[in-house]
Amino acid sequence: LPDETLKRLLAELPVVLLNTVAGAMALDSVMPDNKAGLRLAVRHLYELGHRRIALFGMTPLTVHARERLAGYRQGVAELGLAEIRGYIQTPPRKTGGAAEVQRLVEEAIRTWLALRKPPTAAVTFGDAYALPLLAAARKSGLAVPGDFSVVGFDNASGCAFADPPLTTVDQPLAEMGRQACHLLAERLKHPGGVARRLVLDVRLEVRGSTGPCAASARRS
Repeated sequence: LPDETLKRLLAELPVVLLNTVAGAMALDSVMPDNKAGLRLAVRHLYELGHRRIALFGMTPLTVHARERLAGYRQGVAELGLAEIRGYIQTPPRKTGGAAEVQRLVEEAIRTWLALRKPPTAAVTFGDAYALPLLAAARKSGLAVPGDFSVVGFDNASGCAFADPPLTTVDQPLAEMGRQACHLLAERLKHPGGVARRLVLDVRLEVRGSTGPCAASARRS
């Protein structure tokens, strides 16, 4: 919500933000640890032998996407990997519809395959990108995870039924809801208290879309 809208709400009601944050305003909020989630994803791929790890998302960047992009960059740097030109693909969103996403992930796969050293794995800003990326990789002749591994974020309900099932970062949604209600109850008791921002731990749900990097790719 725009800050002006939040200001009008605050004039009438206590406000707690769930799964988002305010721009310049100090408000109670509950968020998943987006940065840690992408760092977990990158480290998981690294431990499988991947050294050429790409990223796909779309712009404009939401607060979640900005934090996840930062987490990807932190994860790559922590492991001593170079940030390779062309690996980060964040094309602009126009409609955000399924057909547009599918077209853009197919373009990303073609861009990656045309590089001198194509990535062997990719992390994404969310399952809404990772699931079509699986299909695009297979359409391009890549075996998943034999040739190319994919990691999502959100653990949407369809991830377990994808082909192959999608490895993804799981958010503690129920606990986020509980903590938001707790913050709201505290805000009702203490209207003038200091605003709190809670960032809850995430975990990696490992499934079939990630696997060991091919030995030939590790050597090249």
